[in-house]
Amino acid sequence: MDELDERLYYEDSFLEEFDAEVVSCKEEGHYYKVALTETAFSPETSYLYSDVGTLNGTVRVIRATEEDGRVIHYTDQPVEVGSIVHGKIDWEYRFDMMQQHTAEHIVSGVIMTNFGYEQVYSKFTETEVAIVYHGPLSAEDLEYVERRANEIVISNAVVETRFPSKEELESMAYRMDDVSEPVSRIVLIPDCDICACRGPHVMTTGEIGMIKITGSDYADGVTQVTIISGHRALVDYHRKSAIVENLSKLFDAPEDQLVPQIKKLKEWIEA
Repeated sequence: MDELDERLYYEDSFLEEFDAEVVSCKEEGHYYKVALTETAFSPETSYLYSDVGTLNGTVRVIRATEEDGRVIHYTDQPVEVGSIVHGKIDWEYRFDMMQQHTAEHIVSGVIMTNFGYEQVYSKFTETEVAIVYHGPLSAEDLEYVERRANEIVISNAVVETRFPSKEELESMAYRMDDVSEPVSRIVLIPDCDICACRGPHVMTTGEIGMIKITGSDYADGVTQVTIISGHRALVDYHRKSAIVENLSKLFDAPEDQLVPQIKKLKEWIEA
């Protein structure tokens, strides 16, 4: 699909504000579909949420999609065609999604490199990222994946983006983040992952902070792995730490003795 607008986030994923001309504004239901000459708003994909934010400070951009080569901004108010608008993305939301997105690439790259499993699909939510792979992964396997993924985070490697020609793509080994999309952009994390991807990423792996695998489930030949990264991981640590601290006080026991204490209580209840 040829893009009819300039995707500013391709070259600068840290761009928070921009100015652009309004190409069209069409009312649809309770919203308005706005197209611009250029945009920093990343549209939603089959697995990743779109950016949200504002135009001119007061016009809310609730969602962004891609239609016929343009990013369509769903707004709660109309804007005048031909006018220049000032766009501003919700940076906290964008940065969180970039942390999760680049972390997903790293985990998938580590699993592909070390176990040869292709990613079936991934699903991003506001609490976690679920990634499905072809093949089983043991607890020991996932412990290695998490350790190796965080080694890549700590290395602070530059996350590269490339726009290869058709000829270059034919000789390039890469995986697909979304099989429904035509390949126009490659995201490369050195010694980890090469993937066709159109979404925004952090600039260096160190900006992720940390990656934590929070669960896994194997069924019918595939493993679903759930991860949290960046600030989400810190919030999760604080939440779980508070639970352990409260249990320690409740049972009047040090943290490393909580499991035996709870087992004794369970046995007593079931006796």
